Amino acid sequence: MPVPDWLPYATLAASAVAAGGAGWAVGTTRMHLTRETRRARELRTIRSEFTHDAGRDSVEASLVRDQVTQRYQELSVALTTFQTAWIEAVRRRTAGVGAGLHDELPAGSEPDDGRQAVEDAYRELLRVSTITVVVARQRVAPLLEMLMSLDLRVLVPYSTTGAMPGPAVERLNREHGFLIEIQRLLRDAMRADLGLLDAGDLGLLIMDTKRVVDTLSPDQRSIGFGATERRMVEYLVEYGVSVLAGGNERDYTMEADRFTFYQSKDPSLAGSVEAILALYGADLSLAVHADLRDEARVPLLQRVVATLECGFRDREGVRLDDGTVVYAFRR
Repeated sequence: MPVPDWLPYATLAASAVAAGGAGWAVGTTRMHLTRETRRARELRTIRSEFTHDAGRDSVEASLVRDQVTQRYQELSVALTTFQTAWIEAVRRRTAGVGAGLHDELPAGSEPDDGRQAVEDAYRELLRVSTITVVVARQRVAPLLEMLMSLDLRVLVPYSTTGAMPGPAVERLNREHGFLIEIQRLLRDAMRADLGLLDAGDLGLLIMDTKRVVDTLSPDQRSIGFGATERRMVEYLVEYGVSVLAGGNERDYTMEADRFTFYQSKDPSLAGSVEAILALYGADLSLAVHADLRDEARVPLLQRVVATLECGFRDREGVRLDDGTVVYAFRR
């Protein structure tokens, strides 16, 4: 049977189509493999970069943690040094309480009682606290702020003999108790910030920190805080404060006309003055304006006692011609 003329051409065309299909399949496969290879390479690069970044982040986190740890260690040393200096100064200052062992100490004078050592240690503590604040974390930061409210002035209160009056000792003990409390909380706060405190102790730390912040502010540490008017008068008597001539011996009040007489002695005493504290030598006298309302009298007496607690270092006095130094308490 003769072969049709078109058959060779058809066979050739079929072969070409088959070859083209095979080529297309090979090309498609190669393209797919190339794309997958590129994708795998990109994934390896991403994984490598991620691993590198994670490692870098881990190193940076470790460095930050080391820096925080170092700052906290420096703070612990500075706090312990200050605590030691404070205790020694307190021991020296209270050694002659009630025994008259010191020479006369006029208001504002600085006895040789270790106060300089306390001030030096406190300056170092403030320096360390300042650089620690930069890296301080959640639990330490609020306690550092409270620590900076420590009042060194109460180490040298007003005294006519050099021996510390009973209220001054009480005030000093309050400040020392505050220091001990802050020191205890800081120890736990440092451990908490470094992840070394368990959950139960952390809860107690949070509650104790809130209590200290809410109840141990400088004003609240004064012996006058929360005291009655009668107790305030007793504090003044224990500090050796007498009644300014013409005043009421029972509560230090003075009638307006007599009070105005004292105000006329110096222009600085004019205006809305509620009380006048007069220091002549070692003698201290007080007059409270009698027209002052009852609810305003106790806060005023608290301010007077606070002035005695810090040895007049919270206000400026005015020296009169006769040598008397007067302190005006205004509204």
